[in-house]
Amino acid sequence: MEVNGKNIFRPRARIIKTIGEELISNDLVAIVELVKNSYDADASKVEICFEGDIENGDGKILVKDDGSGMNLDILKEGWMEPATILKKQKQKTDKGRRILGEKGVGRFASAKLSKKLKIITKELEGKEIVSFFDWTDFEKDEKYLDEISCDWKIGEEEEIKGNGTIIELSDLNSEWDWDKIQELRFALSRLLNPISKIKNFKIFLILPEKFKRLTGEINPPDSLNHPFYSIKGKIDREGTFKMNYLGTEKKEEEIKGKVILKGGHSPTCGNFEFEFRVWDRDSNSLKEWASKVNMTTKDVKRDLNEASGINIYRDGFKVFPYGRPKLDWLGLDASRVQNPTMRLSNNQILGHILIGMDTNPQLKDQSNREGIVESKEFEDFKKTILELLKELETRRYKERRPDKLNENQNKNLFSDINISSVIELVKSKLPNDVETTLTLIQTNEKIQENVKRVQEVLSRYRRLSTLGQLIDSVLHDGNSYLSKTTNELLILEKKLKGNLLETSEVERSFALIKNERNALANLFKRLEPFSGRRSKKKKEKILEESINNVFELFKGDIKRQKVKIILPTSETKVEINDQDFQTIILNLLQNSLYWLEKETELEKSIKVEILREEKHLSIIFADNGPGIDEDDIEYIFDPYFSKKPDGIGLGLTITGELINEMGGELELIESDIFYKGTSFKLKFTINENDNKNFND
Repeated sequence: MEVNGKNIFRPRARIIKTIGEELISNDLVAIVELVKNSYDADASKVEICFEGDIENGDGKILVKDDGSGMNLDILKEGWMEPATILKKQKQKTDKGRRILGEKGVGRFASAKLSKKLKIITKELEGKEIVSFFDWTDFEKDEKYLDEISCDWKIGEEEEIKGNGTIIELSDLNSEWDWDKIQELRFALSRLLNPISKIKNFKIFLILPEKFKRLTGEINPPDSLNHPFYSIKGKIDREGTFKMNYLGTEKKEEEIKGKVILKGGHSPTCGNFEFEFRVWDRDSNSLKEWASKVNMTTKDVKRDLNEASGINIYRDGFKVFPYGRPKLDWLGLDASRVQNPTMRLSNNQILGHILIGMDTNPQLKDQSNREGIVESKEFEDFKKTILELLKELETRRYKERRPDKLNENQNKNLFSDINISSVIELVKSKLPNDVETTLTLIQTNEKIQENVKRVQEVLSRYRRLSTLGQLIDSVLHDGNSYLSKTTNELLILEKKLKGNLLETSEVERSFALIKNERNALANLFKRLEPFSGRRSKKKKEKILEESINNVFELFKGDIKRQKVKIILPTSETKVEINDQDFQTIILNLLQNSLYWLEKETELEKSIKVEILREEKHLSIIFADNGPGIDEDDIEYIFDPYFSKKPDGIGLGLTITGELINEMGGELELIESDIFYKGTSFKLKFTINENDNKNFND
């Protein structure tokens, strides 16, 4: 027999505590939520007062504001109705502020901080209302939520002159010592957007006598207003940005551009404003900074340690936890480990990024008020920030780079590691001191021996690094071949069991399997030059085949990006180290593919030419990508210089090193192959005795 019925969904009272523990992660976040409530109430100031023996949890916390206050209906709907829609019905306050506390978590914040809550509130023309909440009532397992009552009364004015609200928290849940109060002050100092400062809203911290030094209006340290380098600007929803850079020379530079992310698409995160302030942390720089702001080196270093990190502000208020000094949510420290010369670490930067509920609707807060929900839009947001920060890193590198004439871009990385000049100086100054001269000569010989060992290690890592770059290609192609072979074998097995096969079908299946096996064998063959075992021997190779081999390894990326490839069809035989030559082509190809992905409005092309001149063999490698900025040309061969946000900056350096070892040169040239883009020339000298090795 079928029985039907209905029942109400009736939550237990303890759901308030359970939800509160999920929504509010710690006491600092709880106080911030109460401050946001004051802001939403159009307050011009909010005072956070600690009274009594707070170190033992026996005191009180009072959050006082001069906002609009509440009438009885608002109190009932706003505080006595969990998950109220009151704020969702009104997105802006009477003063035009964007309402922050849409989820109505104020009651949960107060329950996090204390066991008892008293609310005193008054509208301008209304009477004072007092309400009492005992959160321990909500912990009783046998009670349902609708069985808990909260008392209120309406009386004459006692506590509040004019209008406002006082949140009184007593029977505190935790203790507040010096470190925790200092952490709260610091959190509050970063709460308000420092770029477009919120007008007519101030925060004050009022503390017992013991904590007097931390009492007063909340403001960030003045020392942080004097960065060595900074950029400040805006980016629209299409990725077009405009910013101003200010470096150590204090000459402002306007920068315009567009962010194009991997895959050639614009960011999906929406428009935002940003500012990054950066300091060098070496001892001399810190001393210079301290002197400028009339502080000690220890104090400015402390200010930076406490403030460093990149903050996000939504409609003027900080989004937690971004900006905590040890929270490197953009992975800056990992990038710096890879490229310490150019990249910035998290503890060098004070960043401010301004988003809004209306302008960035897809960047949504997590329910626990600790972070933004992971999504494609948030990933784009992070990548966009790194692209913008790259503009500062590039200019900082140029300012810090020693003034050197770039006479020989392909200078060997190890050419300066010797003491020949010192030996010559000793010989001229101390011509009779044979012993010292001999010691220096022997020392120089040992240095050169060690340099050779380092070069050998570097050559091994070149191989390993190159192999790492090829893994995606290998996995894609290899798995494709194996998958086709496996499927065909399964079909064969099934038909064999059912005696359904004809001779022609068997022949066709084995032909397909053989083709896939050959394809896999060819893949391994193409990978041989990149093995970790480096051969020093030169072998006769056809350059065009070696070039084609590298392009075949990246045919998946080439096809995905729809890049037109033009390779030489000649046949140039030459004795070379094929491992090194293919590594050179691989680095150039990867660079071209990376920058071509930034192009969205043209037919992408890469062209390789081999030119035979009287005493030279040249290879031109050109693409029609965005090209290299004129201001960057003299830096591109510097070790660690990279315009890629995650770039190490050794690709062209290693490429030049390999070409040097092969007796050639690498240079950036102007080319008429494409109307724009980048062209490199690999130039090798042909000796008379080597002419027989080159055949066109």
